[in-house]
Amino acid sequence: RQVNDSANTAEVMKQTSEFGVQLDVIRAENEAKDLRLANQEMTLAHEARLHRIEMLMFGVVALLVIAFLSIYLYRRRQQMLQLKDAYDRLEETTSAKERYESELRIARDIQMGMVPNRFPAFPERPDIDLYATMETAKAVGGDFYDYFLRENRLCFCVGDVSGKGVPASMTMAVAVSLFRTIAKSGATPAQIVTRLNETLSEDNENGNFITLFVGEIDLSSGRLDFCNAGHNPPVVIEDRRATFMELESNAPVGLWPEMTFVEEYVPDVRGKQLLIYTDGVTEAENARQEQFSEERLLSVLTEINHGDACSTLQGVQQAIRRHVDGAEPSDDMTMLCDSISNPTITMRKEMTIKNRVAELERVRDFVDDIGHSLNLAEELLMNLQLVMEEMVSNVIFYAHPEGSDADISLSAES
Repeated sequence: RQVNDSANTAEVMKQTSEFGVQLDVIRAENEAKDLRLANQEMTLAHEARLHRIEMLMFGVVALLVIAFLSIYLYRRRQQMLQLKDAYDRLEETTSAKERYESELRIARDIQMGMVPNRFPAFPERPDIDLYATMETAKAVGGDFYDYFLRENRLCFCVGDVSGKGVPASMTMAVAVSLFRTIAKSGATPAQIVTRLNETLSEDNENGNFITLFVGEIDLSSGRLDFCNAGHNPPVVIEDRRATFMELESNAPVGLWPEMTFVEEYVPDVRGKQLLIYTDGVTEAENARQEQFSEERLLSVLTEINHGDACSTLQGVQQAIRRHVDGAEPSDDMTMLCDSISNPTITMRKEMTIKNRVAELERVRDFVDDIGHSLNLAEELLMNLQLVMEEMVSNVIFYAHPEGSDADISLSAES
């Protein structure tokens, strides 16, 4: 039994040893499997972390892209809204500008319509040669001129309102209307300027003023009565010589009420050209800011071939354009040129009658003789007979005491 037990024990120990080796092998294999599993788990975990990182990065990128697109779309929408708003404002501004320019064109047409601009000025009066031009630095301006016949007198004026543009044009419109109203009432040049000054100096808070030249020519005698209110001295052109008229400057119109304006006269201006202008003519500047100047104006007027008033003004305008050479106008430019020709008498007849009704027959013969000399139309001759008979009858019946003997002198000139 002991031997048996010993043999069994040895076998068992062997088997146990083998079993232990097998267990160690199994344990090692299991540990290897566990290590592989651990490695796989670590790999999976690492891959999972990478995946999570990738997903996170993708999410971040996606969020960034979404945020960028959102911001881009938002800003694009804002830009579109701003662009639309800017377009609307531009359209509104353009429309307003077009309306403004249209209103300025209308204002310019109204302003130009306020001054006479049809020439020849008096086609029925060949003894009057008158021409005028007005160029504004802007759409509308403050220069003005006017002229008209009152009985046998030529009334005219040239004025320059301080400043330019719309405010000056409004003052210009008032001044033109006032001039016509006052001058047609029979006022003298000094009275016209005085009444203009009284009206325009009231409530003149902005300090606007007008330089003004007002003249009146008696067409039968050639006498020029004038009043100069702070305006440039006119140029007198005679025998191819141009000189400035000597005159009192006076103060401009509209600054101080109760001013006294001096009226002056020239005995006879027939056969002379008279040029009245605003300071925009002599102060016209070129690109080098050199002014046209009074000296250059006299030189041009002396050199040009003097014809009628229109050709004189055109010669001055061409000289100014050459001097300015395309530079922007700095001020309004207005010129008025007139001349009264010496009368040429082609027919003169005289007769003396007594203040008796029977002498009316001689008057009719006298008028018939005039009509045939001038080849008057029959209807005009009949009207002339009627007027002369009426006038002479009034002289016969009412000019002298009843029963007195007097002479009546008749004279006719053409």
